[in-house]
Amino acid sequence: RPGGAWEKSFATAFTATAASVGWRAVELKQGEYDWTLADEQIAFAERSRLIPVGGPVIDFGRGGMPDWLWQWGHDYYALQSFVSDFVETAIGRYAGRLRLWEIVARANAGGALQLDEEQRLML
Repeated sequence: RPGGAWEKSFATAFTATAASVGWRAVELKQGEYDWTLADEQIAFAERSRLIPVGGPVIDFGRGGMPDWLWQWGHDYYALQSFVSDFVETAIGRYAGRLRLWEIVARANAGGALQLDEEQRLML
């Protein structure tokens, strides 16, 4: 979290920094987004002239998805809709501010929601 005495030394040591735009961190409750941390991290990157990197937006690893999503684990088409909606929302919010994006992590080795590899890759 930005705001510490370390900011200047961090900006001197690095050329880029990550922003927490991951689904699990942003949407703890279904339909309720909290972009506070990501907003602070991106603002820090901008004022420090660092390249802001966002992601992973979707993490198919165990513990990478919001807890509330488990109730939809049996409905692939609902999952598809939720995933698409969040990715579109995140990218729309930070379009032009994040220069690099990592959209998906662990798509081939996941484990979240008991999806098989083919389902993860299709999502």
